[in-house]
This record gives sequence, C-alpha cells and structure tokens, in this order.
Amino acid sequence: MLRRAIELIRVVVISPEMAIVMIGVAVRTFFPLWLDIIGNKLLTNEKLWEYVPLIPSGVLAFVVYLSFQMHAPVEETNRELYDWKLFWTLKNRILVSLTWALAAAVAGVVTMVFSSDLQVTTLGQLLITALLVSITVAATDIMAFFILKEIMTK
Repeated sequence: MLRRAIELIRVVVISPEMAIVMIGVAVRTFFPLWLDIIGNKLLTNEKLWEYVPLIPSGVLAFVVYLSFQMHAPVEETNRELYDWKLFWTLKNRILVSLTWALAAAVAGVVTMVFSSDLQVTTLGQLLITALLVSITVAATDIMAFFILKEIMTK
C-alpha cells in the first residue's frame, strides 16, 4: 500500500503537467506583465471568450476516450495486460492523467464564469496554464497509447 502511495506521489510530482503549473507560478511571480497582457486581451475580445476557455473541456473528453483505449488497447491481448504484475501502475497513470485533465477543464470553466471577479493576472495565468496542461495531458496520453499498442501487438 505504501509503495502504491509513493508511486502515485512520484507520478504527480515528477510530471510535465506539474512543470507547467510551476512555470505558471514562476511567470506570475517574475513576469506578471505578460499575464496582464493576456488577461486584458481575453477580456476585450469576445470571440476568444466564447471558445478558448472551453478547449480544456474538449480535451478532457478526448482524454477520457483515450483512457478507455489505454486500459484495453488490443482485444486479443488485454488479458495479458490485466495479468501483468505492474498493471496497477498503468491504472494509476491513467487516473492521474484524468485528474490533470479535469483540473484543467475546471480552471477553464472558472476563468469563464468568474472572469469579472478575477484579477487580470490571475485570469491570464489560469487560462494559459489550463490550456497548456490539457494539451500536455493529451500529448503524453497519445504517446503512451502508441507505445502500449506497439508493445501489445508484438
């Protein structure tokens, strides 16, 4: 049980998504003007506001689909995958990617709903971070699926 908890913490902390979140915090700390510019641009452009905050939600739907595909990549050999002694690590990674994608989607919706209540810097940071995290989750899941499919069809 402890081994699984340590592995889960490692997968969350040592991830490209966490790096993006940390870079977002660093940019807010050292270069808040960049985020002000992005936040102001978002608030003044109605067309951006209609679609951009919902991109992470669309990516979430794709990640959910991809997660089901990763859990059962090749019908003929799925039993082999399920019997693998480290299958739990794959399941952990799938759950972590779903959690990151959900967090990004929530951040996108928060920027949309609370845009008038948030500081311009916070608005820019939340939206840019949500977009980058959701795209990163999708990209890493796609790469993982390709590798898993390749291994399972050999």
